[in-house]
Order: sequence, then structure tokens, then C-alpha cells
Amino acid sequence: MAIVNSVITQHAFAAAMQELSAFPSNGSRIEEIALAVSGGVDSMCMAYLMHSWAQQNSAKIVVLIVDHRLRTESTAEAITVRNWLEANGIEAHILPWISGRPKSNIHQLARTERYRLLTNYCKANNISRIVTAHNADDQAETIMMRIARGTGLTGLTGIKASGMHNGISVLRPLLQFSRQQIRVTMEMAGWQWIEDPSNNDPKYTRTKIRRALQHFPHKELLNQRCNLLAHNLSRTETYLVQQTENFIKTYVGTSKSNNGKASITINHQALCDEHEEIALRALRAIFQHYVTGLSMDTDGGDMEAESHPPRLASLERLYQHLIKGGIANKKAHTMRHCKIWAKGGIISIVAE
Repeated sequence: MAIVNSVITQHAFAAAMQELSAFPSNGSRIEEIALAVSGGVDSMCMAYLMHSWAQQNSAKIVVLIVDHRLRTESTAEAITVRNWLEANGIEAHILPWISGRPKSNIHQLARTERYRLLTNYCKANNISRIVTAHNADDQAETIMMRIARGTGLTGLTGIKASGMHNGISVLRPLLQFSRQQIRVTMEMAGWQWIEDPSNNDPKYTRTKIRRALQHFPHKELLNQRCNLLAHNLSRTETYLVQQTENFIKTYVGTSKSNNGKASITINHQALCDEHEEIALRALRAIFQHYVTGLSMDTDGGDMEAESHPPRLASLERLYQHLIKGGIANKKAHTMRHCKIWAKGGIISIVAE
């Protein structure tokens, strides 16, 4: 994938959309698509490109603007962005975040609420797909941030070009284009955008990483390598996910205890015989879905997370207990408000 400082043509964007394999190529009607737009240069460029793409493909798009209300001017900016889009013939709606400003972990909480608002709107309006504006620079920054935090293989796969969130398909066609390309495209299009000052706030880790990358020699080459790394490792990740799904489908089930509570059951010997990586991934998937009230996908489907998984250190401790028989015939182990014990070759996990 070549990342250059040139305009993003409609042909190049159409090719990126086609690569997502989410739209029919036989001329069939495309259902309505939602666009997540903040008003920044990236998302406004996406709206510009998607507007032309939709016209060429007889598709309908609707823009969703989340007003987080984390800055006093955010509501006025959201209205301005909506007016810009409507002036260009694009339907747009503002989704306000009603909660007050969080005192900590602002970015993560804002992201969680943003996706909740976006996907809830889509469900209420029978929209199955939403497009976001993550780009190649976002990918490189994400990879470097995760390396700094000591991430594993899954983290190094970076931002996915497509995935599921709360039952809605999320598509990211700009991932193969650089931020510089996006700016050049917007300048040539003559479209306006809003600069969010929080993107340059040095108190945020992403801002620090971004500034460091800007001063890195051959920055565009580094961007390419980070994106290539994510792409290559995605193949390995896909294989491991498939193996994990196979394990869950074969050795994990559900049952009811004597008091009527639903429980997850795991074949104890199969877990002990399985490769540690697959066993840990299976345990992570079980807790990530079960304790949040979500049904596990045991049909080989998408297992993308809807909530944060348990920490790896906690999973490793549980795994060691299980393979060494440390839980058998002893007081049940507790994790994520669940009790775990092994008896008669079966591991049982029941909500407390």
C-alpha cells in the first residue's frame, strides 16, 4: 500500500470501498448508510467522498454528529457542521451526549458513549452499516501507542478496516489514505472543517505520539510500515480467532445449576491439552461476553468485543489454577463477579 501526499480520487476511494466487500457489485440497491462525522478534516473528507460515491451508486447516506459537550463551543460547532453538510445536500443529525463531563478517562468514556449513540441510532432507523474516518496516520499512532503499552499480537493488528459494534457493521475506507492526502483532498474540494484543539493537547498520549511521529525521519515510510505490520499480523490473528472459535464451539457449552442459574461449562481436559494461547483467548472470550450478558458466539461468527476483556495477568492466573487442578475440590475461584470451579472433568462458571 503506497501512501503519498496526493489527492484522493473518487476512483481510489471507490476501490477502497469495494475492498471492504460490504456492498453489492452487481448493481443491486444499497441500503442507507450512516456516516460518523465530528466536523474535523478527516470525517468531513469522508463525508465529501461518500457523498459522491453514494450518488454514483444510488445509495442514501445520513450523517450522524455526536455532540459530546466536553467543550463549551461543541454544540455551536455541531450545528455549524450540520449546516455545512445540509448546504451540500447531505442529511445530518446531531446526537447529544446528555451525561456530564467525566473527571477521568475522558477519551475512552467519550468513545464508548459515541459508539453507543451511533449504533443505537442505526438500530432505531434500520441502518446496518456505519462508516468512520480513521486513516493511515491514526493506524500508525495506534500501533505505536500499543507498543508503548506492551501490547500483544492482537493489539498490533491495530484498527480493523471493518468489524462489528453493538450489532452494527463499522467500515473504515480511509484507513489506506494518509492525513496529508485527506487535507490535500479537502483543500482541492473547497470544503470547510473544524479544528478540534483537544487533538493538540499534550496531556493526551495520542497527541504525544503524534508529535513524536511528526519529527520522525521518513515519517511516511514509518506510516507505511506500521500499516503493513497491522495488515500482516491480521492474517495470524484471523487464524488464532478461528482456532479459538473452534475450541469454544467444540468444548464450551451452557447449562443450568440446581438453583436454576445459567452457567458456562468447559471441558477441563480439553482446556489443559489445548495450546496456552488458544486457551487464554477462549477464557477471555467467555468472560468478555458472558459477564456482560452477551451470548457467546459458538457458531464460528464474529467474536469482536463489546466490552473490555479481563486483564491478561488475571487470565493467566486463572489458567494456571485450572491446568494444575488448583480449583478442583477447593473453594471456588472468583473473577468478574463469577465463581469458577472444576469437578468431574467439567469447569463451571456461574454468576455470583
